Amino acid sequence: MDAVASKRGKQTVRDMILSTLVITACAGVIYLFIPKDEHADPIKAVDFTVELATVRTAAPYPVAAPEGLPKEWKATSVRYDDVAGDAWHLGFLDADRRYVAVEQSTTAAGTYVPDFGAASSPLPEASSFSSFAVADGDGVASGDSD
Repeated sequence: MDAVASKRGKQTVRDMILSTLVITACAGVIYLFIPKDEHADPIKAVDFTVELATVRTAAPYPVAAPEGLPKEWKATSVRYDDVAGDAWHLGFLDADRRYVAVEQSTTAAGTYVPDFGAASSPLPEASSFSSFAVADGDGVASGDSD
């Protein structure tokens, strides 16, 4: 009985190794036939024109969006959240691949702006802003006081 168990154990290990080799060969063949471009930019551009038009009719404030940007700038993200303070976000990568964004909301600036630059310098003295900008990651805020 021990000889049969030993033979069966060896067959199980052998079958497992053969199965692994077959699966690896299949995965290798599939990998060879999937088109890939190692030089392609992994960041996909998004078209924000439809969202911008929709938000401009829905938002309770004049929605900001850049016009006439250089071709090297790429829109990478766009969203509008009507539940969380009518928050508008439009993100870009500039020609130097730095992230630049337009952020607007009906939420008070003292609450909304720190979310985008927790380690940034404090906001200028003002009770609220109707607009603001945080540029180049250095936390510089500007805006028109209400």
